[in-house]
Amino acid sequence: MESQMGQNTPWNGQRGGFYILRAADEIIHEVSDFIQEIQTSEPRAQDDSTVYRPPLIRSGSRGAPSYVITQDQLSFLLSCGFTVKQIAQILHTSISTVKRRLRCFNLLQSSSYSDISDADLDEKIRDLVAGNDQLGPEAVRAQLRTEGIGVQRCRVRSSMHRVNPRAAALRAMSQRLRRRAYRVTGPNSYWHLDGNHKLIRWRIVIHRAIDGYSRLVTFLQASNNNRSSTVMNCFLDAISKYGVPSRVRT
Repeated sequence: MESQMGQNTPWNGQRGGFYILRAADEIIHEVSDFIQEIQTSEPRAQDDSTVYRPPLIRSGSRGAPSYVITQDQLSFLLSCGFTVKQIAQILHTSISTVKRRLRCFNLLQSSSYSDISDADLDEKIRDLVAGNDQLGPEAVRAQLRTEGIGVQRCRVRSSMHRVNPRAAALRAMSQRLRRRAYRVTGPNSYWHLDGNHKLIRWRIVIHRAIDGYSRLVTFLQASNNNRSSTVMNCFLDAISKYGVPSRVRT
């Protein structure tokens, strides 16, 4: 029995090693096929894409590669009336990149506006509106742009107020948001707590609470942290002064 076991042991070891090597070879082949499939499908996916992206150029120095955005591209997009944010979305770049290139090419948005006097603008808008009181400033501005006249929004609004102030007032009243009435039972029925973190980069966090009925600011404090214990201490101090609220909303 011992001799048989001694003879079978090497055979079993070789047999197990054979299966392990075979499984490893299969895994390697599958991984290599998967990598090859990814490499062959990536250029095809890029060719099928219809989204325009400016090419990248590497200067050889440190830092990320820069986008190749020409002056003609920016001039054309500005002439079409696109804003900086819209140009960034079209080119699939950041807003800061577009602003930096505009400064580099000395392209100002103000240069894309027409030099038209207020009197001529009023006359032009009067012809475009032609008694249509529901025509808003954006529609008028778009119509002016189709005729090659680029005007700021504020100038169009002011001109429409001068041309037809009654229609401007009616549009403002009809488009006004109707907010729901806020009703609270009484003082200390509802406290509203909130925090402001816009200055957190300078280690300034503002916490405040207001009574929903009387609009009394129960506490308002600027702290150097956003810990819950800090807010709790402010809340406890307010309770000691004004009483315990029935409900709190954050």
